[in-house]
Amino acid sequence: MNINEAPNYIRVHDNKALLSEESTYPLDVEMTFTNLSSGEMEVLEDSMVEFDNVYTHNFEINMPVQFDQRYRISMQDEKGVSYDITSVTTKETALTVLKDSVTCISPFRIRLTNIDLEAGERLDAEVAIKVGQQWLWTPREMGRVHDEDTENLILSWTPYSISEFVFGPFDALYCDEFSSEKVRFRFTHIGYIEGDEQSDERDENRIQPAPDKQIVLSKYSGETEIQIHPCEFDGDPLSCEIHHDPE
Repeated sequence: MNINEAPNYIRVHDNKALLSEESTYPLDVEMTFTNLSSGEMEVLEDSMVEFDNVYTHNFEINMPVQFDQRYRISMQDEKGVSYDITSVTTKETALTVLKDSVTCISPFRIRLTNIDLEAGERLDAEVAIKVGQQWLWTPREMGRVHDEDTENLILSWTPYSISEFVFGPFDALYCDEFSSEKVRFRFTHIGYIEGDEQSDERDENRIQPAPDKQIVLSKYSGETEIQIHPCEFDGDPLSCEIHHDPE
């Protein structure tokens, strides 16, 4: 579910049936979506949808999904068996480029706020350089520092290190061979599933999620660009030699 986008969908299928049109029958279940902070609840409508020849049920959520909220998703079948999970959405992330004009081997630094990794949130980040007409992305993160007290996360790369990850250390291109003097950065901040501490352990009809399964129910994305100066001194024939930034 994308935060601040509507509608969103929960995809459900009967794992005892084949994922074909002939085997996909109506599900005799009721699904509800509840904002536990406001108490607002929505009964979700079901529709059968095909994705790449796979048939599933899409339950549509029209309620806006917001930052820093707890949402309970409940499903109950005709026998009274219920399955509840609680999704905790992230706070809104502020992105700050701490150093946005760098040479080829000097690191740029990006700070992201409100990242609670200890609670179970996840931050996926990737960077790209442009070669020819194509932006080449790498998901590998370097210089990652997380401050648990302030919930800030600082990420750091050099343009040349990105090239090394993309092409390998022996075939890496220097920055004057890039097609753009900018590096692209993008991230996805992902919420987490809360433990079902409110369930009644004596309720034999209640199914608990498998603890080793990661379920992602909310996310939020952002991006920015960083300026590269491949040559430190214009007009200097040695300016594109590998050098160290004085800072």
